[in-house]
Amino acid sequence: MQLGWKLGRHPRLAIELEGIFSDDDALAIVNRRAEFYKENSKHGERFAEVFKLSDFKTRV
Repeated sequence: MQLGWKLGRHPRLAIELEGIFSDDDALAIVNRRAEFYKENSKHGERFAEVFKLSDFKTRV
């Protein structure tokens, strides 16, 4: 599973989460990241700009 990439003038590679995830685990991870984004982003800030590598270290 990879999260947090962006394209454009300042591209950023996705962060790859270690492991193999079930469908339910993958959806839980995406939902948690979406909630984190909603709570911590500023207006107009891209998804990849909100997260640091350490934000992706925990599993479901």
